[in-house]
Amino acid sequence: MLETLIASLFTLDLSLLLLIINRKAFQSNMTQKQEEELHNYQEHQKGWEFKILKTGNDGFRQYKLLKMVCEQELESGWILLEKLDDSRLRFRRPVMFRERDHLAKLDPYRSHYGSQTTKYIAIVILILIMAIPTFLGFTFMQNIFKSVRIQNLQPSPKATPKPQIPVSPKPIVKP
Repeated sequence: MLETLIASLFTLDLSLLLLIINRKAFQSNMTQKQEEELHNYQEHQKGWEFKILKTGNDGFRQYKLLKMVCEQELESGWILLEKLDDSRLRFRRPVMFRERDHLAKLDPYRSHYGSQTTKYIAIVILILIMAIPTFLGFTFMQNIFKSVRIQNLQPSPKATPKPQIPVSPKPIVKP
């Protein structure tokens, strides 16, 4: 009974983890589609260009960081148009600022703020979360199989009795 409970917990853990990953990926696809639908990009024809700056850890929730990022982007001519959420900002700038891009300290077309290592750390943590229950389940099953006695189904040659032919009794003849 205990083995079944432990095995079901490992299975449940993995199933929930896959469900969470799937839901997160689906939500990110939907938000990207909504970003494109919400804004009228026809202003590009009027001399404006747009970009979305993303961060991986909801960093734009902090006012100081938001203000610092807006100041950095303003050096390249980018103006904050809207804060989509705590991890995405939409900027716009006049097209004429392209001529001064070579003078900028930062990449004026950057689309991600912060280090990219947070993605790799998240992937490593995800692999560890999946690997630990797998390893524990493997060692658990290995211990169970060690304790099971393997029986040989083929009889050994010494142990096989010789088949005996039944002998019919001799008829008794009276003289």
